[in-house]
Amino acid sequence: VFRCAYPTKKNFDFLKKLRLKSVVYLCQEEYSRQVMQFYEQNNVKVYGHGVSGNKEPFVEISEMQIYTALQVLLDVNMHPVLIHCNQGKHRTGSLVGCLRAMNHWSMAAIFEEYRRF
Repeated sequence: VFRCAYPTKKNFDFLKKLRLKSVVYLCQEEYSRQVMQFYEQNNVKVYGHGVSGNKEPFVEISEMQIYTALQVLLDVNMHPVLIHCNQGKHRTGSLVGCLRAMNHWSMAAIFEEYRRF
């Protein structure tokens, strides 16, 4: 499981080395044509989850969005998988935090990782 910000052409050589099978995309905006072509050429399946980028207090990501994204992350047949949003921080960090909790990380460790990004 990998995480990043929105990929650009300069990232394509590195992403190719990861041999991704899947991407969990956490933005509402559509991918650029360039990024979609890269995924298509490399047989990467995209799972879009249209999460709002609003960082105001108490704005929640729906349980269904988290649940469906976690289904992709937990299915080893989808690996290697990349998770990203625009900046790779809040939406991505929230989903990664849920994954860490499912793997029995302490809340202190989850929050520390979240703060590092």
